[in-house]
Amino acid sequence: MTLLFEPLTDETKVFLAVQFLNLKQKGDDKKLLTEESLDIEVSDSHPVYALEITDIAEGKGLDKAKLIGSRCFIEMKSEVSAAEIGQESNLASINEGPFTFEFIRAIEFVSRSDRVAREDYQVRFLLVPALYTAALWLHSAINSKHDLLITLPLSDEREKIVITADSFYEKLKSNAKQTLKAQQELDFDD
Repeated sequence: MTLLFEPLTDETKVFLAVQFLNLKQKGDDKKLLTEESLDIEVSDSHPVYALEITDIAEGKGLDKAKLIGSRCFIEMKSEVSAAEIGQESNLASINEGPFTFEFIRAIEFVSRSDRVAREDYQVRFLLVPALYTAALWLHSAINSKHDLLITLPLSDEREKIVITADSFYEKLKSNAKQTLKAQQELDFDD
């Protein structure tokens, strides 16, 4: 099995690293660049998709997920940040929250899993904002019916579960329907 990322050119990686350093420096209190701060690793990128709650409630599949951007990881001084990549390869934002760490943990977990050893998967990040849900989405290079997901965040108390796209949908469908019903009852549509 190979986990597939979207390659970034060396030029783009350097450009993102410089933008990252500029964002990390604070206002007038800019720190001098040191050799240590220049030791930055920029990963290849992966696409970010979002699913609408109505699509889930109606039982539509992952093929309805919309591509909303891409991101990569930037490591400096053993700290990893997720860098949202905007148009023209600009650094749109930096996220250092729990989903960054959990996404990397999930990738490490599936890299060692026998279940995903049979084929190649494109690494994707899936968001379902209305249900406060995020997942590592492994999109099969052979057949989308083989797609796998790991919901985030992971926790040490529960087993990391790799589930099929159908199972993912079944788990979210009732929540989506309940949320939409509550919105209608509260008349959020107006």
